[in-house]
Amino acid sequence: MDRAGTFEASPFAGDATLLCVNDEEVRVYTYLTDQERAAVANSIDPSDPSKVGTALIAWAGDPRFWQSARMLILYLGPDQATEGLLTTLLGQPFSRGLGRGAGPGSSAC
Repeated sequence: MDRAGTFEASPFAGDATLLCVNDEEVRVYTYLTDQERAAVANSIDPSDPSKVGTALIAWAGDPRFWQSARMLILYLGPDQATEGLLTTLLGQPFSRGLGRGAGPGSSAC
C-alpha cells in the first residue's frame, strides 16, 4: 500500500488521501472526530451510494464504502482482490451500489 497523493474531497469534507492498494486507487477521507465521520457516513444511502444527502453523485465505477475510526474509505474499482482485502481489514462495506462504469480516468497507481 502506497500513498499516491490527494484528490478533491467533494462531495465530502475532510482530508482526502489517495492510496494505491494492489495497483488500484482507494480513496480515504479523514475527519477530526468519529462524530464528523459518522455524520458524513449517515448521509450516504446504504443501498444506493449515488444518493448523498440531497445530492446525486455519478461515481465513475462501482462505489463501496467502509468506515473505521475517523476514516471513510471508498473503492470504485473492479478488482475483487482489492475489495476482498479491504473487507478483510474493515469488514463488510456499509454502502455499495452501481456507478456509471469505469471512467476514462488516469490512474495514479
